[in-house]
Amino acid sequence: MAFKYSVILDVLAMGGNDVFKKPREVLGAVKEAGLDAVDVGTANVGEPDKMKEVVDLARSLGLQVAAFLGAWAVWHGGEERDLASSDDGVRKNALDYAKKCVDMASDMGADVFEICAAPGVNTYPASKIPPKVLRENFSRSATDLCQYAEKRKVTIILEPINRFEGHPGFMNSLVDAARIVEGLGLANLGVMGDLFHMNIEDSSICDAFRAAGKNLKHIHLADSNRQVPGTGHVDFKAMLKTLEDIGFTGYMSLDCVPPKPDMKTFLRSSMDYMKAVERSLEIEKRISATQYL
Repeated sequence: MAFKYSVILDVLAMGGNDVFKKPREVLGAVKEAGLDAVDVGTANVGEPDKMKEVVDLARSLGLQVAAFLGAWAVWHGGEERDLASSDDGVRKNALDYAKKCVDMASDMGADVFEICAAPGVNTYPASKIPPKVLRENFSRSATDLCQYAEKRKVTIILEPINRFEGHPGFMNSLVDAARIVEGLGLANLGVMGDLFHMNIEDSSICDAFRAAGKNLKHIHLADSNRQVPGTGHVDFKAMLKTLEDIGFTGYMSLDCVPPKPDMKTFLRSSMDYMKAVERSLEIEKRISATQYL
């Protein structure tokens, strides 16, 4: 099975490679490293023309747009955008922002848009709002957004984030997010697994992927240390085998923060490692299929 790989452009910008400042250099490096697509962030949500220029250039190089990503936490979004908030004003602000992003995702040809539940201030180890209330609030927001996104042919994907960045006790694990999706039963709602968050919250990455099953639409790819695959202790061979077993057809997007040691090495070494794991799995399958007398 051939897997598809992408990279989050905002991640490359953290390493000094802002695609909006040097688009040909950045996108050229992505293509040269053998990736299939890019994940577009929403730092420039107020500048759709600039975003469209980047997307058009990416496509001219043969790169797809794997996903459109939201900016949710205060440190990332610059304002409180909490889809699980009990404050109607905060929730409305988050929904208005999300709908603008859905419009941009549709215009750019991105099939999926990512949302999460990020409070203005983390209250670890326990949320001040009961998990049941957070779930009700978030479910209303997700339902409203999915109904809006359905008209634009965009799938909404829930990204669970760990207890230190999200609401402690609510949608911290992929299993939690998968249960919400199953409970809502919306055709254009799925989940996204981020290996960094999963390594903290899910007892087993492979079991979590199996639990998500057909609802798993996208993956953010990094090792346990949030660096290049192969430098931590994630079992990527077991992970790819699981993804093959459940018929995963989405993209795996590099999300190593910050990208080290430099952009080209980061991209090439990540792809070299993942392709080597793929080849190893293929050899194992061929060995298993061989009949001995």
